[in-house]
Amino acid sequence: MQPVVSVAVGSLRARWRGWVLIAMLVAVGVTAWQVTTLTGIALLAGLPLGVAMGRWAWALFSDALGVPPGALVPVPFVLFMVPAAILAGNAVVWWPAHVAARLSPARVLRAE
Repeated sequence: MQPVVSVAVGSLRARWRGWVLIAMLVAVGVTAWQVTTLTGIALLAGLPLGVAMGRWAWALFSDALGVPPGALVPVPFVLFMVPAAILAGNAVVWWPAHVAARLSPARVLRAE
């Protein structure tokens, strides 16, 4: 979750002047779209890799203990992680996007 927050907040800070110009129109929508896309891509790679690495690690650990290596993957819990991660990502970046959307472009550009 921390990389998603860093990218979203860094994106707002790095392009502050550009964000100020379009903030009144689309800041909240664009930020939500960016976070949803980035989280979705991370989940596409992270969930299968996490399940595979978890099963592999459990196989090594259970072999050392001398217990059967069968690892059960809780599919409903894994599928629950998709909307939970997307909602959490959008919840975290909502406040910076809301603040950017409320800025007055003229006031901010005049201050620079």
